Parts: sequence; C-alpha cells; structure tokens
Amino acid sequence: MLELPIDGAKGVIFNVSGGQDTTLDEVTAASEVIKSKVHPDANIIFGSVSNPKLNGRIKITVIATGFPVVVDDDFMERNIKQEGVSIDDLEVPPFLRKHPGALRRLRSGTL
Repeated sequence: MLELPIDGAKGVIFNVSGGQDTTLDEVTAASEVIKSKVHPDANIIFGSVSNPKLNGRIKITVIATGFPVVVDDDFMERNIKQEGVSIDDLEVPPFLRKHPGALRRLRSGTL
C-alpha cells in the first residue's frame, strides 16, 4: 500500500477515497497499516470521501511529517574531503567586496 516509507513520522494526515461499496472495515484496515508504521505518539488525522467513480477501488492519500533525523557522519566526511573546495574557488558576495580588508580576513580565517 505504501510507496514511500513513513516509519517514525510524528504527524500524519490521510484520506481514504472509495466508491459507495467501500466498507468501514476497509477504511479501518488502511488506518491500521498507517498507524503501525508511524511513531507511537503520532498525531493522526484522517478523512474519508465517497466517490462514485472509484467503485471497486480505494485511493489513499497520505501526508506525513516529523520524521526522525538520521545523520550519516561518514557520508558528510567523505563528501567534504572529496570536494576539496578552496576559499579561492568561492564567489565573493557583494557585501564582502564593499568592505576593504574583509576578503583578506576571510582568506586568513579571521573573519
């Protein structure tokens, strides 16, 4: 049912759209799948809409937010080392160009 993971999300809004043949059990089953994936204390808001064009089908729209942040320190280190960016490679912003000595202090690391 879920194309993208929502594991650990702390806020979820979802809508179940289905034909007039959609049962409450089907809506409940969809909500249980979503509830099992998100954070135990997640704020979950849901709605249900009947659409005659969807007879025999169900369409579920999920918006999730508040995912845990995972930082891969090794990834960051590898990318920083591979870039090898020098201060001379960077474009100097106008506010630094207007102040005498600012660029010199930037290059010396005292800015």
